[in-house]
Amino acid sequence: MMAGDFEKAWQTGDAIESLRPTRLWNGQPFAGKRVMVRCLHGLGDTIQFIRYAAELKRAGAVSVTAQMHPELVELVSTAPGLDAAIPWGPQPEYDLEIEVMELPWAFRTRVDTIPANFPYLSPATERGSRLRAGHPRIGLIWASSAWDTTRSIPLARIAPVLPVKPYSLQHGPEHTQAIGRCDIFYSGEQSSDIMQTATDLMNLDLLITVDTMAAHLAGALARPVWVLLRHDADWRWMRDRGDTPWYPTMRLFRQPEPGDWDTPIREIREELANYSFPRVNRRA
Repeated sequence: MMAGDFEKAWQTGDAIESLRPTRLWNGQPFAGKRVMVRCLHGLGDTIQFIRYAAELKRAGAVSVTAQMHPELVELVSTAPGLDAAIPWGPQPEYDLEIEVMELPWAFRTRVDTIPANFPYLSPATERGSRLRAGHPRIGLIWASSAWDTTRSIPLARIAPVLPVKPYSLQHGPEHTQAIGRCDIFYSGEQSSDIMQTATDLMNLDLLITVDTMAAHLAGALARPVWVLLRHDADWRWMRDRGDTPWYPTMRLFRQPEPGDWDTPIREIREELANYSFPRVNRRA
């Protein structure tokens, strides 16, 4: 899949899938079925692949329900084709279930057939942004989740070289790295409320981030986003690309060698020096 040969991966999956119980999707049509989509992986995975709810409806599904992490329910419920987004717990009756990351396989997705109707999520309009007035507004997230610290960059390594002072959108313990610094706007730890994060992203001119949930959220909202990727980034980013068919408003800046963050940081600094910031229709 990293090489872009999705079809070969689907053929391998077909052989495995034939061993599944019949209530789990194993290749049968979705037409006339009540489909339960299980979002059992990370928050970013759900955001990336929930776009396939609309494909399920186009394939004739009677209803599409997605069960997911509770913090995603409010935002993901705005996805086209989705009849209901629910947390863990009680669930409606269904005929077929499928894991959200298996949907590209189910639809035999190729690089040139990835669903690309953007934006496909919509934050609540009544929420205001917590960002200060001014232009340009650049958001910065430098640390990924604790389970994979190789995606993270120390703030002191990136903030001083940016030609524009960014806003911290960091949450988790790493947010304290911004305390007392004059090269970043800091207003405390960012909220874990994903709808609020989405509202903030809608009021940015650009997000610069490591590989995090927020990268997927910005992409789903069709916001300009630049993502710093480690050398061995996972399959969804493929290889040797500075763009991605998953998110047309996203650019990728990659480590050329393991541990080399200096190169992509330098590339971002050079790009920012000549970047024409698009004006956004801000909500606050």
